[in-house]
Amino acid sequence: MKFFIFAFVSSVVSLFAAEPHGAPKIPNQMTELSAKLKGTWEGDEAKKPSDQTLKITYESTSGGSALVERLSPGTDHEMISMYHAENGKLAITHYCMLGNQPHLVLKKVTNDQYTFEFVPTAGIDSKKDMYMGKLVLTFTGANKLKQEWTLFEAGKAKDTTVFTLNKKS
Repeated sequence: MKFFIFAFVSSVVSLFAAEPHGAPKIPNQMTELSAKLKGTWEGDEAKKPSDQTLKITYESTSGGSALVERLSPGTDHEMISMYHAENGKLAITHYCMLGNQPHLVLKKVTNDQYTFEFVPTAGIDSKKDMYMGKLVLTFTGANKLKQEWTLFEAGKAKDTTVFTLNKKS
């Protein structure tokens, strides 16, 4: 009986101490983007500058395999986007005020710009629904970021919202 208990405990300990099997490979773009974005950003919407500052926070989670973006955190119009590894690529799931969750993948990257585009997503009929279908992140200088979110309806670009942001912490 003592041997059985020792063998069981040893198996459990080695299971938790071992490297996780099937852990997602974190793409280099995820590591690079996380390093650039982590922290608090403030700015405004280009079309509607107001006296209220727009706030966006970025926080790494899940052992660096995901990055949480909170747009207008703590407000009634807060939206969350999860940047994550997917089959060795960088992807985003955007939890939108429209009540849907469009899925975008990284299509193009340069030193200063990341372009994400919509891919088929459960619950969104791209031929008739409204959804966020494109995101372009452009680093415009030291601690400066421009976000361009393009809204699609019935598969066609309808409007682009631009946020200009400065990193605060």
